[in-house]
Amino acid sequence: MRLRSGSPPCLTSRMYVESLASPLTSPTRSCTAVASSSSVVPCVCGADRIEPGAFARVISEIKSGAKPWPALLYGHQMDSLAAVMGSIIDFEELAPGNSRLPQRLQQNGWGGLKATARFNLKTASGRDGFELASAGDLPSWSFAYVPGDFEFMGKGDNQVRSLRTIEELFECSLVVVPMNPEARTLTVAGMKSGISDLRIDRIQEAVLVRLAKVFRS
Repeated sequence: MRLRSGSPPCLTSRMYVESLASPLTSPTRSCTAVASSSSVVPCVCGADRIEPGAFARVISEIKSGAKPWPALLYGHQMDSLAAVMGSIIDFEELAPGNSRLPQRLQQNGWGGLKATARFNLKTASGRDGFELASAGDLPSWSFAYVPGDFEFMGKGDNQVRSLRTIEELFECSLVVVPMNPEARTLTVAGMKSGISDLRIDRIQEAVLVRLAKVFRS
């Protein structure tokens, strides 16, 4: 099924923070991230595999000014000004095997979308997002998109929507629990965050422990 005009965007979570750059001239901090483009990941539409090269056209349109740069949000809250933490300021698609991809992506033959996100430290949400990302309290990433050309591969429970092009990139978000267990923060501010080996079950366990402490207090 292809999304029609007016349909909500798909959400996926394949973002990996690699490093944090030095401060920019304005009160901001920026980080780079890689979004897997060829691993199979569940989304609200089923299971998607974004094929290498699928982002080429939309990246070109964004960089030319034909389409806007996506915002950096918390939890895909597109209707909340308080959830805006900054913006995406650069994209680069990396082919499978590229040495700049995380090792796990290289080993599995997956490509990736490298994004540079900037936290706006003039806002409370930008400062909170930066601090939470640095501390590992928001370890994962996600983004909202509209698919372009695609075809379904396989049958039944094994069916996967193979996306050849991405029409729109609306926003990227910091999230607590991603759909993709490999979507995780790797390094922040040039320091190991200490959570690079976490998987989705451990992230969920940590969230439940924190919630239990809140309700006991």
